[in-house]
Amino acid sequence: MTIRPSAHGSLAKTPFAHLLLYLQSRKLGGTLAIWSEETDGTGGQDRILFEEGRVVAMRPLTPAKSLYSALLPLFARESAPYGFYESHNLLGTRGSLLTEPIDAYTLLARGLRTHVNDAVMDAVLERVRGRDLRLRSGTPLERLELNARELALLEPLRSSATTLDALLGSGVLPPRDAKRTLYLLTLLRALEAVGHGSIPALAMDSFPPNPAATSTLSPYTLTGVRPPHDPLVARTPVPDNANAKAEPPPSDEGISPSAPPAPLGLAIADNVRWNELAALYRRLDELTHYELLNLQKSASTDDVQSAYFVQIKRFHPDRLPLALAPLARVAQAVFDRLTEANTTLCDATARAAYDEAVAGGGGTRAADRALRSVLESALEYQKAEVHARRREYAQAMQLLRSAIGKNADDADSHALYAWILHLTNPSTPAPLDDMLRSLDRALKVNPRHERAHYYKGIVLKRLKRDNEAVRHFRAAAEINPHNVDAAREVRLANMRRESKPPPSGGSGGVLSRLFKK
Repeated sequence: MTIRPSAHGSLAKTPFAHLLLYLQSRKLGGTLAIWSEETDGTGGQDRILFEEGRVVAMRPLTPAKSLYSALLPLFARESAPYGFYESHNLLGTRGSLLTEPIDAYTLLARGLRTHVNDAVMDAVLERVRGRDLRLRSGTPLERLELNARELALLEPLRSSATTLDALLGSGVLPPRDAKRTLYLLTLLRALEAVGHGSIPALAMDSFPPNPAATSTLSPYTLTGVRPPHDPLVARTPVPDNANAKAEPPPSDEGISPSAPPAPLGLAIADNVRWNELAALYRRLDELTHYELLNLQKSASTDDVQSAYFVQIKRFHPDRLPLALAPLARVAQAVFDRLTEANTTLCDATARAAYDEAVAGGGGTRAADRALRSVLESALEYQKAEVHARRREYAQAMQLLRSAIGKNADDADSHALYAWILHLTNPSTPAPLDDMLRSLDRALKVNPRHERAHYYKGIVLKRLKRDNEAVRHFRAAAEINPHNVDAAREVRLANMRRESKPPPSGGSGGVLSRLFKK
């Protein structure tokens, strides 16, 4: 039996610490599977069982003496894929199973001492920079296992309000240790802003109890499904199966462009619904979140959720009639995108970032992939330039082919490709036609590409097409008056033209020139 994840992602976008806090704040139950950093999805996973948002058991890939020691290495896993299988216990029955009461605060404190991602930490602390902060009443500092110097750093937060920069500049702790301590408190919402509005929610709304001090945990009685507007959306639950195989998170590299055609004999209503779902699926990668939900950019959060519920009532994979069963995977892909749109547009911070992406021409998967290709192409071009300067032409050519494959409209790559062909083939026979084709592509993309004009002049000169060559040398010199090589070629061509003797029989002989002087 294969169970698809109800939510999936990468620790590069959602670090393990943030994931723990999210599951706890939503009181979700199920199995969190985390793959290794480099995996093809077949190497097994660390599997963690949650009950009401609390860690209750784990089956680690690497044997460990305790549940805490098994969980701590996951804080250092920065780019691994994960999948959350809500309402499923997938720990299985083989191998060692670790169980013990886990205090979320203690786990986070120990985990961030083990490893912290500096870029993520700085991004989170930016949320509170410039605000007057104080320690939230009732913060259970004893569960964070802070040392004396860390407690001294927090002392100003107890008595009055102070700023992040003042705390970091106090010298009580080295800057990175001070950042880590304040990052931990920010994640736990243990800091509150004074006079500047609340700090954007990042995790829990209240301090959870320490499970070690509460009643004994029940034997993995999982919670029911969550409301569909939660970012971690549950599918309709199926009977628990500890031996079920967790299907790895799917790739986000786009979807199949077509759905199977509607079969003959469908009822009219089913046929209409089939064609609507298939049409939406075909356009899924080209639609923004707003277009997907049929909303204006000014839509309120209530508008977003209302539109979302309208759509999932019609296209949720578990709501399809039996006649539309062949579209189950299509409906799943549509449902996942609807949920992504709803989640993003209902979060003020995420929506602001998304709107900025849309304004810049992104916001769809197709546009994001195209932008990623352009960025990767530009990076490969820069590397090719370095190799070309080192005369490592084979490596440069390989990078340029890849760059052009990712962005056929990169004039720089086409021009440099032609020039390296020239440098590696200084004498005939040379692939002059290939050089010209590359240069023509560059000039089609950018008619004022200085180097493409100059390089084309060189190639045409080798082909003895001097008049055409001069036109391109002149264009390069006009575009960039500091291009001394192009200017010299124009000057030499003019000198040759002036010194060339006139056709025989004409009136321009030596005597006529002498009398003209």
